[in-house]
Amino acid sequence: MRITSAQQIADLLGKDVLIRALVEFIRISPAAKIQPLPGACIFISQLPEIQDFDAIWTLRVTGLEGEELGDITGAIQALIGGSIQGSQVTVVSFASATLIKEVEAYQQQQEIQSKLDQVVQTAMSVKDGRDGSQGAQGERGERGERGEQGPMGPAGRDGRDGQDIDATQTELFDLKDVEQGIAQEKGQVLTWDGSKWTNLFVPQIVSSISGSSGTSGGGGATSIDELTDVDTTTTPPNINQTLVWDGTNWVPGTVAGDADGGDFGELPNPDAGDFTNDTSDSVLAYPVDGGDFTSGETDAYGDSFFDGGEIT
Repeated sequence: MRITSAQQIADLLGKDVLIRALVEFIRISPAAKIQPLPGACIFISQLPEIQDFDAIWTLRVTGLEGEELGDITGAIQALIGGSIQGSQVTVVSFASATLIKEVEAYQQQQEIQSKLDQVVQTAMSVKDGRDGSQGAQGERGERGERGEQGPMGPAGRDGRDGQDIDATQTELFDLKDVEQGIAQEKGQVLTWDGSKWTNLFVPQIVSSISGSSGTSGGGGATSIDELTDVDTTTTPPNINQTLVWDGTNWVPGTVAGDADGGDFGELPNPDAGDFTNDTSDSVLAYPVDGGDFTSGETDAYGDSFFDGGEIT
């Protein structure tokens, strides 16, 4: 059967008694697109698909299942021919020149409509004020006035041991436990004053009647050589040596003391003691007692004492 339009198919189906009894709607839609409708419905493609000289029409049945669906697709095939695949019936007919032109015109119309839709969408985006691209950064303004200083924050955590500073880039007086501000002079040594290390001269007078020697000693850790103003490499330190400022660096050295019998004129308050009652009025750091030359005893006290010995 030669089919020239979708309306021709709709008219033929509408005359069939079985179709009228089971189908409530017959609709023509682009590409037989299914639309939500209550009840059974047959959708017919508005225009066929053209392949060479064939016009391929598509019909879809909705709202029916099982035996009723088979009855309707069978009735459609009996009326206009075609092949059945589930709820779809495909009918191939001769494509006349008029029908081909109609399909081409419809396709052109669809393309024009699609372009119009794009133009409308673009116009709407402009109307809605779509944000433009970000402009170039302007020149930097003048610096404002400095604000008030805020409250002091909490103290930070202590740094890791040995990692606070680089010893190869640090001088001795940069350390927090070394006193600063005292001029360095040749012959000074580093002395602990109870709270800090400070550079001072060591007292040079240590006297005793018996002639025993007084010594001073000091030492340093090997890591102190890493400081920029300490040199223990050129002359390695010996036991009991101290660090002495040589005018350029702190270097190992021995502090000399007066260890002979001495001259009482060197002492701030020399007192050889009372040879009768064994007493002494010495005010030195180390009390000096002349002792009892008869018994060889002494009443001296302190960290060190000196005994005149027994004279017979």
